[in-house]
Amino acid sequence: MNAIKLFCKAALAALAAAVIAKSVAQEFAYPHNLHDISLRVNEIHAMHEGLNPFHVWDGSVQSEKYRPAPTVGYKPGDDDGDPRAPVAYYPPWHALLTWWYGSLSPQDAGTLLNFANGLALAALALFFLRFPLFRGDCGFADAALAWLVFSAFLAAEFTWNSLTGNYGAFAMGCTVLLAYALEKDGDLLAAAAFTLLSVKPQIAALFGWPLLFGRKWKPLFAAGVFAAAGTLFVAWRLDESPVALIQQIFDVGKPFLEHTDKLHIFRLGELATRLFGPLGANLATISCFAACGILSFLLRNEREWWLKMLPPAIFFPFWTYSWPYDTLAAWPLILAMTLMAFGQEPFRFKSKSLRLCASTVLAIALFELALVRFRHSAHISYRLVFPLFGFAAL
Repeated sequence: MNAIKLFCKAALAALAAAVIAKSVAQEFAYPHNLHDISLRVNEIHAMHEGLNPFHVWDGSVQSEKYRPAPTVGYKPGDDDGDPRAPVAYYPPWHALLTWWYGSLSPQDAGTLLNFANGLALAALALFFLRFPLFRGDCGFADAALAWLVFSAFLAAEFTWNSLTGNYGAFAMGCTVLLAYALEKDGDLLAAAAFTLLSVKPQIAALFGWPLLFGRKWKPLFAAGVFAAAGTLFVAWRLDESPVALIQQIFDVGKPFLEHTDKLHIFRLGELATRLFGPLGANLATISCFAACGILSFLLRNEREWWLKMLPPAIFFPFWTYSWPYDTLAAWPLILAMTLMAFGQEPFRFKSKSLRLCASTVLAIALFELALVRFRHSAHISYRLVFPLFGFAAL
């Protein structure tokens, strides 16, 4: 048995080192063009000028200054030579939080965002120092392996954040802060974290389930008020209907769901599209959303919020489109979930609920192994932890 454990640890260390090496190579291979944050800044600039960037994105308005962004299947370095500033469309309440982007260039905003990402990384490292495993109390070799795996995840996913200027690290901070606030019964802090997380609704939607079944109304109410206020603000600035602005969120999201072969880390959406045609991606999305709700309902009576937050962490990577910088939002919860399975403080609890989550994870892992294609380094790291957690918890 000791020989098997030693072999597994050595294999895990080798794969983690390979992930880090690949991520470092990517950091130097691709230009830091800050694609995502550039879109966000350009969109705010357009709104300052009274132009709804969605109408540029969908081609209904031609602009001499702005052009539609190639949002689906985009890779760092892609450029069609058009000198106009690219725009897409983000939820309107994003503008309420970032209206000050109107006085910044994309480069300045990207610098500030990556500085904030660095602070988030440092805070996350301090957070995991709470665990004896990371402090070295369980032995130097185990601590070295834990930090190596920690670094592998962050290297894989922070690489894409720094390349594109994505909000993944921001969302990661919000999810960790939300779980911590709920565990400490800090409703106001939880409300602030969930409100900020709502800037990326594809993430916030899943985390709404444990809040709903846990009867945490303040975070849900705060996010609803923030979204309504932001939508009304943009509707006033652009002289458009708030209902139309909300509908545009779904319109801009359609291409992402229709290209699951390019945008899913896991293969569920692609398989559903093969089996059921164009509706397959929507069926996969709805099924994952419902499954997350069911698992959240089954965990509703758990006292520990770190357990209640597991369903969104489990289902997030494949309920809608997912790139490595998106999965960064759920990654700390995935690692915390694994530490739970090994009984690491302060998560020293075992329960039927934890075993239920482990069974779900193992079923997903086995299903994915049959369809696996390692296209991103982050894919490897996710698949490392899922079976590891399931094995340990059972």
